[in-house]
Amino acid sequence: MSLQLLLSKYYFDRVLIEANGEWPQAQAPLSGVKVEVEVGARTDDPTRWRISLAIRDAPNEPGKPTPYKLDVRLHGFFQVDARGLPQEQVARVVQVNGASILYSAAREFVLLISARNRFGQVMLPTLHFQAMREPPKTEAPERPAKSSRSSRSRPKAAK
Repeated sequence: MSLQLLLSKYYFDRVLIEANGEWPQAQAPLSGVKVEVEVGARTDDPTRWRISLAIRDAPNEPGKPTPYKLDVRLHGFFQVDARGLPQEQVARVVQVNGASILYSAAREFVLLISARNRFGQVMLPTLHFQAMREPPKTEAPERPAKSSRSSRSRPKAAK
């Protein structure tokens, strides 16, 4: 029994990397991020999944400025071949691996864009998506209310 996860497509619908003119350059760069994950499987086709990530700057020390205001959102569409595996296990693998794939794409995109910005490049910290606790929910083929089709989880930063 094995699971294959195929990324069909992904896109960014929000990318904001804005220089903070009040940032003292002697301070460390981006110290933390807040990541929200939404995961959903279609009810009419359990092999198709959608994962959305929202990534924002979240300083580890409140009141300390960061070099950039960061607000990035992206969506990925995945297809799963998981014959013989329980649905709960499939959901967990899709949630962890799908979010990791999208976060990696966002990390590279932010690095690329910020490299040409006022305070230089920013590399988002690595994250450990295994720490997500809530299982994803199933979504209908039409677009129901946000809360009924997905779960939100916050991954832990890798050490």
